[in-house]
Amino acid sequence: MPRTPGCTPSSACPSSRRATIIPPRILNRRLPCPSEPRSTNALSPSAKASTIASGLAITPSASTKCTTSTSTTPSAISAALIDISPLYKYRVTGPDATRLVNRIITRDINKVAVDQVIYCCWCDSEGKVIDDGTITRLGENEYRWTAADPSLRWFQQNALGLDVQLEDISEQLAALALQGPTSGKLLHAAADASIANLKYFRVAHGKIAGVPVDISRTGYTGDLGYEIWVPWNDAVKVWDKLMAMGKIFDIHPAGMIALDIARIEAGLILIEVDYTSSKRALIDSQRFTPSEIGLGKLVDLKKENFVGREALAAEAKDGSERVLIGLEIDWNEVEAVYDKIGMAPQVPSMASRVAVPVYRGGRQVGKATSTTWSPTLKK
Repeated sequence: MPRTPGCTPSSACPSSRRATIIPPRILNRRLPCPSEPRSTNALSPSAKASTIASGLAITPSASTKCTTSTSTTPSAISAALIDISPLYKYRVTGPDATRLVNRIITRDINKVAVDQVIYCCWCDSEGKVIDDGTITRLGENEYRWTAADPSLRWFQQNALGLDVQLEDISEQLAALALQGPTSGKLLHAAADASIANLKYFRVAHGKIAGVPVDISRTGYTGDLGYEIWVPWNDAVKVWDKLMAMGKIFDIHPAGMIALDIARIEAGLILIEVDYTSSKRALIDSQRFTPSEIGLGKLVDLKKENFVGREALAAEAKDGSERVLIGLEIDWNEVEAVYDKIGMAPQVPSMASRVAVPVYRGGRQVGKATSTTWSPTLKK
């Protein structure tokens, strides 16, 4: 199968030579869940919400004020406000902070300016991906690092011998994702911050409802969007301010059901769904290199030594045995199959995280790990 440029990660394939199929990648963010119970329902007091437990995190899956049926998702038609506080968040500081970050991730942090955000992944010694997330450079030697899984121990192990401080700030810092075409106009009205010329993957500092916040132009929907980083005890105040001022911008509270559809439309990966962390893999075929899951461009082999570099350099020379590509289903062919048995085709209202086999010429060539009907793309 031809490779789709900028394709995304996947989960395990039965055979090391079988391709894993999900839609192509556009942007770079994910909303994973932590391994310790953490309720986020308090951030949406004005909207009743059903919840979904993924791992042990309790995250809003849907709101009574937000539909995620076959109509277009909120982030695509107006603005959606999503609680992404379950992300693990770490602060890295100290004289050797930059050296530590560069030792762990596959990208070169020396190329990143202050108030810039990068998407990156980090690997074990065999070059297999442990996790992916974002790093914000807040100062010359100060970073905010997000991850899907608990990562403090791994960071500490790699910090031996370095003058660096590592702090888990997951419980101290809440995060809200404001996504959709009108998100910029809403933030301009609600925030005392300079965001008019804020570039992608850059950070602005300001206030919302009198609360100091960091605003990054990042997201997990493939649409125009921002993420707001706020002290946990003031998060409800910021949420309510955005919801109140967002009425004229047609804002909707949204949860994981809507987010799942949006991120698949954009081709964005989700750990333990589209790929397996090497720390949790049970068999070798569940372990992936960055190139195998579409993150090869995030590997900088020209920089100083980092964890997994030797293995990744060997792969770059020999090539990958597996590749991730995007797959679009021809709806006319689907209708024809249903028509043969006298049934009308059904469009599911929710995205699926259940892996299904993909065949070509009667032979299984991979599996589709995340699938959805796209209300935006109408396919």
